[in-house]
Amino acid sequence: MASDCENINLYEQASLNRKIYNQGDMHTCYAHSLSALYEQEYKERVNPYWIAFIHKDRLLHWQPNNLNFSLLSWAYSDLVKKGRCSNKIISDNLKRIKAQSLYSDDQFFYLIQIYFKKEKNLAKLLDYLKENSKDFERAWKLDDIKNILGLVQRTESTKLFDFLEDEVFKGCEYTDDVNANLVSMGRGFESNKKLLSTINNVLKDHKALSIGLCPSAAYKYTEDDIKTKPRLLKSVKGRCGAHYVNIVGSRERENKCELLIRNSYPGFWAHKSLECYCQNGVETFNCTKSDITASTKVLGCWVPSEKVLSNTYDLSYFE
Repeated sequence: MASDCENINLYEQASLNRKIYNQGDMHTCYAHSLSALYEQEYKERVNPYWIAFIHKDRLLHWQPNNLNFSLLSWAYSDLVKKGRCSNKIISDNLKRIKAQSLYSDDQFFYLIQIYFKKEKNLAKLLDYLKENSKDFERAWKLDDIKNILGLVQRTESTKLFDFLEDEVFKGCEYTDDVNANLVSMGRGFESNKKLLSTINNVLKDHKALSIGLCPSAAYKYTEDDIKTKPRLLKSVKGRCGAHYVNIVGSRERENKCELLIRNSYPGFWAHKSLECYCQNGVETFNCTKSDITASTKVLGCWVPSEKVLSNTYDLSYFE
């Protein structure tokens, strides 16, 4: 497949936001991937939790405390129908609700989802957060949690979606200018060769792609091709762990094609044998896990295309 693989890195050749957001253990990867794809294409960010909210509110309201899991194209269809919310309105609401804490938006949304979905006793909630989500920039502190959840409790909201609608997205002014054509493929019988050809053609146009895959291809460095057709059935297999990421580059290495994968997790998330694309200050470079320091930012990781594509169940890009 190396002949179909060109050396392209959108971080170097296009205006690609280098900030890596952190969804934590929230499984909103479809919304984070779509948000990053939209931002790269149109230079304007759509809040991923707004994407998840309007999508799940319309289609999966039977999970009123859960923004997790979906297909990216379904979420985009609802974004087209309902429109974007002003980033300023969301930002102003979050600034008020976060009560002077230094939690990122991702950390805040993780906190309130776990609160509504799993644990309302604050001491037990803190223990759960410390045990299950340690990779946010700011450590979990009981005082911060009390201040934030004090407002939540005063609203008397009993469901996450009620709180989001009444407080976080209060006053949202919908815009109806989301009308780009999202192409989705890879759910049927497409070959790896066809998918790779599409990826390279899109990258040549300086566009990123979103890809749904079984992440063990990158985390455990396994090919693990699940023998089901159409490809979409891979996503419901228990050992898949369905996940969305973005493809932002490709390269030929040792006569094999590798794809540059941008994730919704910080740090060196790939298998230790792989290289990642990193940043330290203004300098960018390829790094291994042993190269990582406290000041290193991981922008993406290089994963063999065969391992990625054999585990793929969805591929999307803006035409």
